[in-house]
Amino acid sequence: MLLDVVLRCYDGGNVHTYAPRITGAQTPKAEVLKRCVRSLVASLTAVEHRLTILDDRCCEETKRFIQSIPGVQILEAAPGNNASWLQAVELCGRSDARYCYQVEDDYLHAPEAIPAMLAFMDLVRQKKLPNVVIHPYDDHDNYKADHLRPGYVLHGADRHWRTNTYSTAVCLAEPWIFRQPEWERLARLYETPEGRAQNVHEGTTINRIWHDGEARARLFTPLPSLAVALNENEPPLFDWRHWWEHYA
Repeated sequence: MLLDVVLRCYDGGNVHTYAPRITGAQTPKAEVLKRCVRSLVASLTAVEHRLTILDDRCCEETKRFIQSIPGVQILEAAPGNNASWLQAVELCGRSDARYCYQVEDDYLHAPEAIPAMLAFMDLVRQKKLPNVVIHPYDDHDNYKADHLRPGYVLHGADRHWRTNTYSTAVCLAEPWIFRQPEWERLARLYETPEGRAQNVHEGTTINRIWHDGEARARLFTPLPSLAVALNENEPPLFDWRHWWEHYA
C-alpha cells in the first residue's frame, strides 16, 4: 500500500502570530521544523511511501537538513503560504498512490502515527465504510462547549477513533478528496484580504466535506492523538513533551 506524503517546509517564522507555541515563545521555527520532520520520517520507516518536501525559501542549514533525508524528493515551492499550499493540494490530487498525507512542518508525530493511520484505513475498508479521511490530531478545540458534536466511536488495534466534523488541512485521504473544490478555495484565499472578507477558513471550506458524511467523506480522529500541532493549545492525553525532547 503506497502512501504519498507531501510536506510543506518554511523556517522563516510562524505563519500564525496571535499566540506563542506550547514549546515556548522563543522557540525558533527552524527548530520546530527539524524536530517535527524527524518525527514524521521516523514514523514513515515502517510503511511503503514517497516523501515530497516543498521547500518554501528555507535557509541553507535547513536545506541541508532536509536534503539529508533518505529517498526524499525536494521541490522548490511556489513562494508564500497560499501558493505553496495550493501546490501541495494539486500534488495530492494528482497522486497515483492509494492514499496521500498532506502535512505541515509543525506537526509532531508519535512513532506509531503513520502505521496506525494506515491500519485504521484497512479496518474501515473491511467494515465497508467508504470515503474515510483521517485528521491525526485530537484537537484541544474539539472539547470546547461550542464545538461539541455527537459522533460515533470505533475501536482499532490499540486506540479508539471518533467521527469528527473539524480538521485543519493536515489529512490522510484518497487522492480524489484533494480534488474537491473546497481545497482550492481554502488554499487560494486563506488569510488573504479577500478571504477574510468572505470568511474563508477550514470551517467554511474543507470541513463542509466532512459535514456531508456519507455523501462525500467521513472524518475520523484518533483517541488519543497520533500527532499534535505545535500551536498554542495543549493537546489532551498526548505526551508531546516526551517526543519533543526525543527528536531534539
